[in-house]
Amino acid sequence: MKFFNRLLLLYALIVVILTLVYYYFNIHVFPAHSSNSFLFAAYLALIFASALFMSMKDENSGYIGFNYHLVTYIVVMGLAFCLVLYLGGANTADNIKGVLTAMLIWGVGVGFHFAMYLMSRRKNIGAYEKDDVFK
Repeated sequence: MKFFNRLLLLYALIVVILTLVYYYFNIHVFPAHSSNSFLFAAYLALIFASALFMSMKDENSGYIGFNYHLVTYIVVMGLAFCLVLYLGGANTADNIKGVLTAMLIWGVGVGFHFAMYLMSRRKNIGAYEKDDVFK
């Protein structure tokens, strides 16, 4: 099983595009507007749907979605941090604290997902359950 493959890289490109579009709309089209929560929900739904679609087509399904979760985390948090630094503004320090807080909280979730991935590897041989192989 390869951790990175063509579908995962395509997914990373989709996440980059969706994230940039989300930030553009959040900053320029709907600044401090009540539709930001709808925009965020739509952004999350599109990311989740594209990860689900790509992982279903992926032949290397032994990662229980961890590779897609990790790529999403790296791309979204990396872009968020870079955009906060690039855009600056009067409250840059507060924005950086917000991004770092999100990195920490989401990073804990990625850590739990990694632990689940490691536990599933102990129970499986490739795509097969160990109990089914050694009956």
